[in-house]
Formats: sequence, structure tokens, C-alpha cells
Amino acid sequence: MPIMSVARHDVAVEYARQQAEALSRSMPGFVDIVAENPDALRSVWSRARSLLAHRSVLDPTASQPATWEALRLAADAGEAIFVGATGSGTVDAPIGDRVVRFTAPGPNSHANAGAWLNVVWLAVIDRDDQRVARLCAVPEATLRASGAVHSEFMYPWVESVRTYLLGEPVTPGMFMPAMDGTDPDRSTVAPRDAMLLLHYPPVRLFYYLFRGLTEKVNEGLADALTSHHKYWTMDADRADDPEGFIAPTLLALAVLAGNAGMAVDVTSPYLPDNLLRGR
Repeated sequence: MPIMSVARHDVAVEYARQQAEALSRSMPGFVDIVAENPDALRSVWSRARSLLAHRSVLDPTASQPATWEALRLAADAGEAIFVGATGSGTVDAPIGDRVVRFTAPGPNSHANAGAWLNVVWLAVIDRDDQRVARLCAVPEATLRASGAVHSEFMYPWVESVRTYLLGEPVTPGMFMPAMDGTDPDRSTVAPRDAMLLLHYPPVRLFYYLFRGLTEKVNEGLADALTSHHKYWTMDADRADDPEGFIAPTLLALAVLAGNAGMAVDVTSPYLPDNLLRGR
């Protein structure tokens, strides 16, 4: 089928460069704080994801080692949150080029279902099967103990993703509550536009993926990227938010499609090509 392309919204390259440089400079100091205050992991995780987003603007195809390093730093920081949530006593977690030792806080508000998905997607993009396996071993009870309030689709979505990554069949009974739960008219937590444009499209794309519908995967991926673009350009503040510079959920699902032998015929700066192709 023809290649489909979805453009990224305009982002100021010089501003992205300044932000990436500032985040890189400040990161070691924030990592240092973790040893004394594990709550600082949330800041490290947030800053690492922001660094990856800004790097994707400077390096749209992810051809530079620094972009891959930013991806792995974000995955390290995110996984460290769950090392702390599932561990006890003193634990060690690699973050970038060092191993950080800290007191495990146990289940906490940062180690929630949404964060788990975000870290899993980064691990998939990095083709880090061992990290994926460790994250899949995090009990659902730990995610629920975070106290986070999610839309009703979240836990069936987590279960479906975990099951697929473990190589087990995703059943209709497991998946349909996730699909049904993304109905904007049923949402009591996520805003309607976020549900319609950010949450529903990946869930639908995942359905095409586990059913092996290659043509639908490409159509669904293009539609989801268009929705991503629409959401992040609804106003100026959103357009400047680094969360929208890259689409990790869609990128990870595209990687999984490629792993399943499907030809991914969609290109976009939201999906840096070398991250997509594993190069």
C-alpha cells in the first residue's frame, strides 16, 4: 500500500536545543537527590521524558546516539519508580550511566497504571525484552495501591497489553472493557477530547495489531497520528508541551506491529524513523 505520512506540528528548534541542553546539564543533580529522597524519581522521570521529546525535535529521525541515550535514560528512570514500588529495604536501580541506591518507598502515587504503560512503551521502543519482562512482573495490585484514579478503560488496557507482551492470547472478555471504556460519553476522569483523540485511537490500533490486520494497522496508525496532531494543536499551550512532540504509545505499537511481521507504511516525525526501525 502507498506510504502514508503525518507531519508534526511546528516546534521551535532553537528552543528545543536550549531545553535539551538545560535538561542534560541538570539531570545528574536530580539523580543525586534520589538516594536521599526517592520522591525525586518523579522529577527525574518527567525530565528524562522531556529530554527525549526535545531530542526528537533536534534529531527527527533519531540518527544520533544522544537520542537513543535519552530514550534509555527515560526508560531507566521510569522503571526505577517500579523498582521502588515493588521492593523493600534498600534497592538499586540503574539510571543512565550509574546505579542509584535508595530506600524503596513501596506502592506510591507515582507507580500507577498510566506510568506503567508509559515505561512499557519506552522499553518496547528500545527493544529491551528483559525490561519488558520485569515490568510485566509488576503486580496489578501495586498499580492499584498507588491510589490513582483512572478512567474505567485503564486496567483492562493494562491487562491486555501485559498479556500480549507475555505472548499470551488477548481474549475478547479481557479487551472489550478497554475498548468500551474509551467511549468519550462514558468518561468520568479523562476530558472528552483526550479520550477521543489520545486514548481511543491507540486502543483501536492495538485491536488491529493483535488480530493481525496489517492494512487496518496502517490505517489505524495514520488516523491515530492525525488525532495526536489535532489534540496537541488545539491551543498554543498544548503545541508547546513536549508531551506532544513525539508519540511513544503509537511508536511502540508500530514497533510491535513490525515485530509481528507487519509492514509499517506510515511515516511521521512523531515516530522517529530509527526508533521505529530499530536502527
